[in-house]
Amino acid sequence: MQGNQSEHEISCFYLGDSSFHKAHERFKVNLVTATINIVTVPVGVVANLLIVTAIFSCLRLRTPSNLLKAFLALSDLFVSLTVQPGCFGVSSMT
Repeated sequence: MQGNQSEHEISCFYLGDSSFHKAHERFKVNLVTATINIVTVPVGVVANLLIVTAIFSCLRLRTPSNLLKAFLALSDLFVSLTVQPGCFGVSSMT
C-alpha cells in the first residue's frame, strides 16, 4: 500500500468486510432479496408473455408504439428469466 491509502482505494474491485459478526445481517438481506425475486419473477414472466403474445397475435395491435412496447416487454422477459435469478445466486454467496 502507498501512504495512508487503504486497500479498497487502490484496487478497482472491493468485496467489502466479510466479518462473521455481520453474518445475520447478510442473511436477512439475502432472505428479503430471495423473497422479492420469488414473487416478482413469475409475475414478470407471465405479464410480459401476455403482452408479447397479445401484440404479435393481433394485427390491429401492431402499431409502431405497440411494437416498441412488445420489444420492451420481450427484453424485460429475458431479464426476468436470466438476471434476477443470477442476482440472487451472487448475493447468497457473499
